[in-house]
Amino acid sequence: MDKARFMELFKQTGFKNKNELAKYLGIPHATCNNWGSTTPYPKWLESFLNTYIELKTLKEQIKN
Repeated sequence: MDKARFMELFKQTGFKNKNELAKYLGIPHATCNNWGSTTPYPKWLESFLNTYIELKTLKEQIKN
């Protein structure tokens, strides 16, 4: 996954910032912040973000 794809998915999740994502994942903020700059994005991250977006969408549909 490249930075553009990460940003596209990240925006769709609704997380306000990388710190919020890091807290949700239970990892240090520095780890999350380094992705795409000093370290590559983890292989599992794109799948996680897609699943999170799908779950968020389903929850919103159930609410309405």
